Amino acid sequence: MACYSLNVKPISRGKGHSAIAAAAYRSGSTLECERYGVTQNYSRKQGVVESFILAPENAPEWVQDREALWNAVEAIEDRKNSQLARDLTIALPEELTDEERVALVATFIQDQFVDRGMIADVNIHRPHHEGDERNHHAHVMLTLREISEEMGWDKNKNRDWNANELLLTWREKWADYQNQALENGQHLDRVDHRSYEAQGKNREATQHMGHNATEMMRRGEESDIAKKNKDIQKRNRERERMEKMSEVMELQAQSKDGSKLLRDPEELRAKLQDRLLMDRADMQKRHERQNTDLEAKIEENYGEFLREMEGKKTELTDKLSTEGIKGVMRSISGMNFMDRRRLGDVDKSLANAMQRIEEMRDGLANEQKLDQYHRDVDDRKAWKNLEGFIDSGQTHEYYRDRSYAFRKSSSVAGDRDGQELSIERSLTPKGPTIH
Repeated sequence: MACYSLNVKPISRGKGHSAIAAAAYRSGSTLECERYGVTQNYSRKQGVVESFILAPENAPEWVQDREALWNAVEAIEDRKNSQLARDLTIALPEELTDEERVALVATFIQDQFVDRGMIADVNIHRPHHEGDERNHHAHVMLTLREISEEMGWDKNKNRDWNANELLLTWREKWADYQNQALENGQHLDRVDHRSYEAQGKNREATQHMGHNATEMMRRGEESDIAKKNKDIQKRNRERERMEKMSEVMELQAQSKDGSKLLRDPEELRAKLQDRLLMDRADMQKRHERQNTDLEAKIEENYGEFLREMEGKKTELTDKLSTEGIKGVMRSISGMNFMDRRRLGDVDKSLANAMQRIEEMRDGLANEQKLDQYHRDVDDRKAWKNLEGFIDSGQTHEYYRDRSYAFRKSSSVAGDRDGQELSIERSLTPKGPTIH
């Protein structure tokens, strides 16, 4: 089953990191480090499916050489505590083939990072033979400065790439790209970048295993994180069973006069059909409200700015089209040159604003598409739960008693762990941070 993971962290000299060592390890290669005069040899490392570098069109040709690239980064980032690169780790869908995963990663990295001016060192890994066989993933090292053939490295790092809003965009886009690839491959699974709380799911998030816990697992040892994750998974499975029970208990609600419980299969199926139709109607109304609210937000944040920029663009265009003696004088005095520069700045501002607006609209459209997908999945589960109940011959009292037993056991477990874990509580997974 497809799962979502995107983590971003810095590779920092202040933490004892080396860009050359990191690049050699991720690519399974041998690289010479000019700064420290050492050879980083990871050529025996296995599991590297594909390794390549993506760079902007105006970058010099030599950046395609991994050793030259990261030695140049080590040289330009000369402080003892310099951040050397941004390290991106993403989980890849196991449902896809190796070729499809490579194409997916290359497209995502090109569109979201390289087109913004970063150089990306991409390494795609297959699962470790002693680990989770579903753990296909990619490591991407990203430069922190822009570079061009003419000017070389920029004097300063691009701080705009550190914005939390941009991290949220990357997280959302990575889900969109994966879901499109899964849809193209005619796979039913989808991924969701949102927290369980945002998805409306009553689930606890497991903790990321990390390097140390994974190594312990490969040695046959169990870390504290692994033990906690087992407990979380057990509680989540019980929650899922409880939801199946609750589904039928709601359908079996007593009739208006309280004389009987619904037991006839056809009555239960008809009631479920009515409820699912109402849920879909509610979803459609919610989407319409979301679209209206988004357009109002766009108008509030960008409406006046767009109109102002359009006015300046019209004014500058009219000046540049001036003919006769006045036009000649403007050309001789250099005014036309200044106006062309201003017009270029206005066009850039308009393009940036329109890009952000389109990203907002695309983000909502993809969120609603994912909402529709979850609605379809929930509908299929509801029918499956109902048919399972009808076939089992169980009673309403059986479901009621199981519900009471689970609530009681969850409450005891919650008291023991120092937290409340009742069926009503929905826990939110901790999201990644950017440095």
